[in-house]
Amino acid sequence: MGTASLIAGIGFMIVGFAVIAEGFLGSYLTLEQMRDWIIFNSIIGIPLVVVGALFLRKYDKDKKKDLKSNKDDDNPSQPVG
Repeated sequence: MGTASLIAGIGFMIVGFAVIAEGFLGSYLTLEQMRDWIIFNSIIGIPLVVVGALFLRKYDKDKKKDLKSNKDDDNPSQPVG
């Protein structure tokens, strides 16, 4: 699940930022278009970025857990013998 979380997190964040940035690309927005853009980003863009951040956080936690378990395996607390 580690690599999948990394890929999903990056993907969600890229799409979320692209959705948010789409409103800035092009001509000037009227007040009605700006209102629609804000509502759309509140429903779609920002949640995509948040979900991406959650996936990246899960990836980070999994990596830290793997590193800790590998470190514990390399250095046993009590010597054998």
